[in-house]
Amino acid sequence: MQSKPHDQAHLRSNPSALPLPRFVILASTLIGCLCITSIGSAQDTTLLQQIEAANIQVIAKAEPSVVAIARVRKDVALKGGIESRLRRSNFDRSDRPGQRDFVPNDFGAGVIIDSQNARHPRLILTNFHVVRGGPIFGQSVDAAKFDLWVTIANRRPFKASIVAADPHSDLAVITVGELNPDEVSGLKPTVAVPKKGQFVFALGNPYTIAKDGSASATWGIVSNVTRSRSVAATDLEDEFRLFENVHQFGTLIQIGVALPIGTSGGALLNMKGELIGITTSLAPLNGYEQSAGYAIPFTPGFARVVKELSAGYEVEYGFLGIRPADATIEDFDGLRPAERPRGGAVALSVTANAPAARGGIAAGDVIIGVNNIAINHSGDLMREVALVGPNQKAKMKIWRPRAQEFSTRTASLGKWPVQNDTEIIATAYRLPPWRGIRFDYPTARLRYLRAGGTVAFEPGVLITLVDEERHGLKIQAGDFIARVGNTQVRTPAEFNAAVTQLGETDVSLETTDGRTIQISP
Repeated sequence: MQSKPHDQAHLRSNPSALPLPRFVILASTLIGCLCITSIGSAQDTTLLQQIEAANIQVIAKAEPSVVAIARVRKDVALKGGIESRLRRSNFDRSDRPGQRDFVPNDFGAGVIIDSQNARHPRLILTNFHVVRGGPIFGQSVDAAKFDLWVTIANRRPFKASIVAADPHSDLAVITVGELNPDEVSGLKPTVAVPKKGQFVFALGNPYTIAKDGSASATWGIVSNVTRSRSVAATDLEDEFRLFENVHQFGTLIQIGVALPIGTSGGALLNMKGELIGITTSLAPLNGYEQSAGYAIPFTPGFARVVKELSAGYEVEYGFLGIRPADATIEDFDGLRPAERPRGGAVALSVTANAPAARGGIAAGDVIIGVNNIAINHSGDLMREVALVGPNQKAKMKIWRPRAQEFSTRTASLGKWPVQNDTEIIATAYRLPPWRGIRFDYPTARLRYLRAGGTVAFEPGVLITLVDEERHGLKIQAGDFIARVGNTQVRTPAEFNAAVTQLGETDVSLETTDGRTIQISP
């Protein structure tokens, strides 16, 4: 049945008003889900052509910002041992893009983003696993295990170095010093909450093994928004334990398109051409051999991660200080079925002096919301607290079974205790060192919190690095400072403000174990 003229104009201005069966057929045609042998009307053909033209325009505008990244083993390239001879006999590979026989050890993609970093007006955002082991900006390249090569759309290759890298989010930013900012365009990460059914484009660099920078494009829909890496149940039993990857708590979005090897670090775009995520071809479920379509979305939490990486900082995650577990129906005894929350995270125990304790959370409390986001299980709690970040407020809605009441508690979050910091890369610091001393949140490093086999939270600022030539052994990494002069300090910002206010004088530091240390200018 043909539409009336005014109906056709309405449909052209508002495609979502199309009758559902026809739109489903058209959309399925476009994403390859159905095979249609004929198109019912000239109107359908026109609409398809309009969508096709819009797709071409979106991809053409974004693809110059997508690059190929190659990782080349330095010991293979530079040493003349057995490994090098084997390598030469295996296709006689060369060591840089642009050469005919170039074959990297690993390859992936990256996205040029606009940066507020004055040293790096153009940064390349990618996955941590794509650049792992590469050279660090400002440090000797001899310390790196790999060379990193970036090839832009016009096939020009550049050597790259890492500005910041975060294994917990699998994100990193790298820089190419010789690249003229005017030579390439950058995309601006767009903060967005993905929704199931949303159409998306994925641009990466599969198959070509980084021989050129021409991006491959595909598209599909958002299939799910809470996918996670599978981990053993014990990984959620204690908040002090190292989280191997924040994505184990349900952060990844699944897209309805397979992403082959080489698309890690590529761009995920919405239909407007906005950068809303970074693709990864690593299957998030252990045991899967075939890579699937997943991406890290630029939700507000990950937008913060990207901003910190772009500044060259270590990414910091929020810390509450409880031992959480999934709430059960018994935790909501006393509530009528209609009043019961869908779920929650029960605090099995609360660590003394930790943010939760100072915020009024007690053992047995069930946290059912954080900053207006529903908490259905302990993984939700871990994710939301982590992504808020330290020194930020977490407003928590709780159910207190012993009092049979709902209430609200607010905690100023600490910093997640990092167990293994060897892979974290930072080339800038939020606060400058003070008299050859670096300082951090008391929970900055897990190794300094263990005492007698247990984990204790110290109410002070952690010293992480000391210039021993200047101070000898009177102050050491691992000391906790409770007071600067007469001022109590619990955060790096408080410590920095206190020592700055005292100026160029002798400063008395009091540790949490009762010692007094005099630090001269």
